[in-house]
Amino acid sequence: MSRRLLYLIPLLLFAGLFGYLLGNLGKDPGVLPSALIDEPTPEFDLPPLPGREPAKPLATRHLENGEPQLVNFFASWCLPCRAEHPLM
Repeated sequence: MSRRLLYLIPLLLFAGLFGYLLGNLGKDPGVLPSALIDEPTPEFDLPPLPGREPAKPLATRHLENGEPQLVNFFASWCLPCRAEHPLM
């Protein structure tokens, strides 16, 4: 009996994965749900980075020129963040 269950586990895992992928087949991958789309920028006022010349602080008022802005927040422990950091 237990040997039969060992054969069913991969089949059940495959069926679950197949069902998940089939359920997402018709969805648009370009649509990313976000609670912050079309919302105002949260208020922030950051000091300049030490050792950077010229020293420029970053605040919400610097982003309010009516154009889209990209502010990239990253963490030093995040491997993908560290990989993209030299490109920014």
